[in-house]
Amino acid sequence: EGPPAALPRAPAAMDQLTPDCVLAMRNGTQETGQVVQLIDVRKFEQGIGERFRVVVSDGKFYQMAMISTQAHELARQCAVNSIVRLDTWTLNQIQGRCILVVLNMTILQRDFPSKIGAPVSVDAAGDGGMPA
Repeated sequence: EGPPAALPRAPAAMDQLTPDCVLAMRNGTQETGQVVQLIDVRKFEQGIGERFRVVVSDGKFYQMAMISTQAHELARQCAVNSIVRLDTWTLNQIQGRCILVVLNMTILQRDFPSKIGAPVSVDAAGDGGMPA
């Protein structure tokens, strides 16, 4: 009869994320629409109301991010390991740190089962400063 037919290969989890986009965003790319994973999602109260701090990952690098007020409703729907598309964002210097501010995003998969890859801080890839 011969060997059994190979099963079709499921797409690798890394294939769902935009390759090297976290480093590109840190280095000043103007592109938008990056697909990233939220490897941490935290809600906290800050004077005027709730804020959301997340960590975005492309599977290779991760970067701290804040969710803008206009995207809070979307942030409430996210969980750790959600996969999202960053529709609009900006890079700001906040308290001496380079922080990604997500202005709008689209949730692609809310309940992804695990962290993709073994990302390290994007700070490890360079000086951690903002682009000139």
